[in-house]
Amino acid sequence: MTNHCKALIIHCTDFRLQDALRSFLEKQKLLGTVDVVALAGGVQEIAQSERPEGTMTFRQVQSSSDLHQIKEVMLVNHTDCGAYGGREAFSDRSAEMERHTDDLRTARAVVSRAFPELTVRLYIADIKNAHGTPDVEFVTVS
Repeated sequence: MTNHCKALIIHCTDFRLQDALRSFLEKQKLLGTVDVVALAGGVQEIAQSERPEGTMTFRQVQSSSDLHQIKEVMLVNHTDCGAYGGREAFSDRSAEMERHTDDLRTARAVVSRAFPELTVRLYIADIKNAHGTPDVEFVTVS
């Protein structure tokens, strides 16, 4: 017997995203129907690897596809990510957003090549308040 779900979401482990991700999945009508993978750096591993098909991130897509027949993959990176060096690692907000956008697009290309039947959507969870209660806005990346 096979279990099915609608999608797989891959995002960073950062605790500041928990409430925002739950709300985001509720708005997408996916809460309870999505495989959830949290890895430090989100898609960083798959985007920056010389052999992305050998990464744990890639294997999670493979497993979710094989075991749960997903139709969609949602890739989420976020601003002020420690795996990327935090906000301090970038000259400005634009440079930070550009880096995440580039990595998300690279990861989408890798996933789409291997799984052309899957829809791959990209998001940046923009953490507006890095200290205290985070204010997170999900920005769609095309």
